[in-house]
Amino acid sequence: MTKNKKTKSNWITKLDDNGFRDLFLKNMKLKKSPEMIMGEIRELYEEGSNHPSSSQKSKDAMEAVNKRGEEVAKMLSLDTKYIMIDSVHKDYTSFALDFAEQLEREFDVKTASEKSLVQSAVSAYCRVMRFSTVLNQNFPPSLFPESLRLTEVVTKEIDRANRQYLTCLQVLEQKKRPPMKVNVRTNTAFIAENQQNIAHQNSNEKLNDHK
Repeated sequence: MTKNKKTKSNWITKLDDNGFRDLFLKNMKLKKSPEMIMGEIRELYEEGSNHPSSSQKSKDAMEAVNKRGEEVAKMLSLDTKYIMIDSVHKDYTSFALDFAEQLEREFDVKTASEKSLVQSAVSAYCRVMRFSTVLNQNFPPSLFPESLRLTEVVTKEIDRANRQYLTCLQVLEQKKRPPMKVNVRTNTAFIAENQQNIAHQNSNEKLNDHK
């Protein structure tokens, strides 16, 4: 028994830091990992489908699925936009969802990074609108220090949110812009030809000077 433990210990000690890290991550199972959550949801669906929909077991399974609904919605937030909605004021919920869908169509969004940029842009734009509403309600500002301070803070927040919004749109445009192709061989030949022309011109000038 002691010999087996020693052999196993020696095997582990031979791993360098990166090897041990990979081993640890491979064997570690996160309680909130997407694979585990979706696996549990799948099992509940299968359990419910194995019984008539009117049976108590099927109802219990579907109730358990519904209880996990928020957790799953957050996990799939790049598609459900659940976290994005949490980031905007409740008055802008419907607008944010519609605006995000329009941007996704406009930029033909496909990848996770593109989806995150769209949602960041929408969140930032909603903050611009929200702070603009607050500023409008406080306009014209009174001469009280509190009112002047509020105007100053809100103006800065509008500017910050607007810069974030524009940055997200610019990055989206860059990602969707076709890559620029440069014909290196053609450019090199063109430069070489120009150098030859310049050398020939200088040679002729020297000959003329001798004459």
